[in-house]
Amino acid sequence: ESDGGAIVLISSTTALSPTTGPGQTAYGTVKAALMSYGTKMAATLGPEGIRVNTVIPGVILFDGSPMDQMRAVMPDMIDRIAAGSYLGRVGDPQEVANTVAFLGSPRASYITGTSLRVDGGIVKSVDFS
Repeated sequence: ESDGGAIVLISSTTALSPTTGPGQTAYGTVKAALMSYGTKMAATLGPEGIRVNTVIPGVILFDGSPMDQMRAVMPDMIDRIAAGSYLGRVGDPQEVANTVAFLGSPRASYITGTSLRVDGGIVKSVDFS
């Protein structure tokens, strides 16, 4: 028997944007479904004291990542993507890890059924530009 716990799912900002291209439609659809699944699991498991949340990383740059591979072919692409972020940069894996650790910790004991973007503001709810 458990005193509860926390489940943290990982989605993608692709679930929130009209990104197209090879594999992007299927990938984005699956990541959007994962967000819905997290909400429903939070409702199902909440009475047992189990919290379920979803982290939605934006553009995260690390060695071997798709963005790293893109940088090798189109060096200015990362700068152009970063310019679209409110913070003017892409993310670091540690920033996503910190969010996951927080949501899995007792400090997030009253957070469940939510999807949290870790994207530096790259996904806009309304973009008037």
